[in-house]
Amino acid sequence: MESLLPQELRKNSTAMGLFGGEFLISEMNFLEKQIVKKVRGATIDQSNLDYEAIKEFASKLNNIKSLV
Repeated sequence: MESLLPQELRKNSTAMGLFGGEFLISEMNFLEKQIVKKVRGATIDQSNLDYEAIKEFASKLNNIKSLV
């Protein structure tokens, strides 16, 4: 996170999280497929989502929202 966001933004954030990602090759057009293949070597759908991190992030936001 430190290399992705400036300190001022991190300092004032209510919640932060890294959630993983996915490549849905089956939903990409030809050009997108070629870019992903060249950059990441992915040729099939890949999902690496961190559902636990997503739940924790949502929980933090819900807690802040309930305090307002």
